[in-house]
Amino acid sequence: METLPVQVENKRIDNERKQLSIEFCRKVLEKNGEKYTDEAIIRIRKLLYKIGYLDYKLFLEKRNSKLVSTWKD
Repeated sequence: METLPVQVENKRIDNERKQLSIEFCRKVLEKNGEKYTDEAIIRIRKLLYKIGYLDYKLFLEKRNSKLVSTWKD
């Protein structure tokens, strides 16, 4: 099983995570011809980051529960 590197600590001084730019998000979102305001793009980006974070947390919980179950066997 291949493992992905996990960032243990955030070394950025401003303690902010690097995010996709609004311009990049606009290119992706507006491919279908729809137009979005900057505020809408920021809200969509924020929601997608939250979903990604929740998926990551579920992945870690699932992985950890598998590790614990192998230790009990």
